[in-house]
Amino acid sequence: MLERLVDAPRPGTPLTFTPEQIRSNLALGCEPPRRNELDPAHCRHADLAAAAVARGIVQAVSADSVRRFLREADLKAHRTSGWINTPRDEHFIVKCHDVCETYRLAPEHTAAGIETRSIDEMMTGVQELRRTATTLAGRPGLAGRRQFEYIRHDTLTLVAAFDMVKGQVTYRLGPRRTGQDFVANVAELLAHRDDATR
Repeated sequence: MLERLVDAPRPGTPLTFTPEQIRSNLALGCEPPRRNELDPAHCRHADLAAAAVARGIVQAVSADSVRRFLREADLKAHRTSGWINTPRDEHFIVKCHDVCETYRLAPEHTAAGIETRSIDEMMTGVQELRRTATTLAGRPGLAGRRQFEYIRHDTLTLVAAFDMVKGQVTYRLGPRRTGQDFVANVAELLAHRDDATR
């Protein structure tokens, strides 16, 4: 008869879960939401435990056991990181050459009365917050204190125009970034240019 390697008998309580059951619980925590109908970003250990029982992986398992399985495997099913695969523009090289050539010829164009500006807009992701009470500085034996409540103000859009020859930046702040706002920014830029050339 063929002999196999097996663990020697050990004292103490036998294992509650087999290695296969533990691995199946870990696999359950790694499955995408469309398969197990659980959202890992908001999934509780109790939900994973209930799903393991419903699938017949185990007869019973507690949320604490599931938590221990995940912790011992250093598996954080609730955490995700993202990425983006930007499709490559087949005309990128030609467009890049056109932009670089425009910047290279900017001094010559300026001498002929044609300005070269690089214009871009950005909506800030940071909102201006104002605390409802003054922050109190720390003192010996007492940490600084800051009021929890605050007033949230809106974000702003920044439209900046960089003069490629003079190296000057002009900008305008506004509450939105619609097409009409961009046209108004360009019109204001042209109006200032007309004032400067008079």
